[in-house]
Amino acid sequence: MSDPAKRVHCAEDGETAATFVCVHLVDGVACGFHIDDSEPNDQWPDAWCDKCQAAFDKYGGWNETNEPKISLMCTFCYERARAKNLGIAEHLLPAKVSTTSAEFQTLADECCERSKVRQDLAIARWRFTENKRWSYDAECSVISFSDSRDGPQVMADVRIVGSF
Repeated sequence: MSDPAKRVHCAEDGETAATFVCVHLVDGVACGFHIDDSEPNDQWPDAWCDKCQAAFDKYGGWNETNEPKISLMCTFCYERARAKNLGIAEHLLPAKVSTTSAEFQTLADECCERSKVRQDLAIARWRFTENKRWSYDAECSVISFSDSRDGPQVMADVRIVGSF
């Protein structure tokens, strides 16, 4: 549940009450949005996605094997996450999406080309391929590039989505 006594400072929105959501809702879109409704007056109750809800339903509640990874958010970020993840269009629900093989291949090809363009723009802007060393921290989802042991010259948040 949100805690007005506990404050969080958001670089984008400033200081607000602390709120808590599963990590899937932080950057997710159309992930579903479930809340803990045990406190009806809580404006920003703990929230989680459809995937976490399925784990909750499977085990009849949260336990040490299915408890979601939680992220701290400001109230404004919470509201944006709620808006992005609430109300999934019917045709996007699991097992409702259907395409032909040709349609899927066209979509996959277009997505791959868009990714290549974005990657080329990132290489041109950040020149990270000029660095001799790189490392990836999976726990923090951060990739670092450097030329020496003096520390990273380029650091970036990263989400692994596939390869081409």
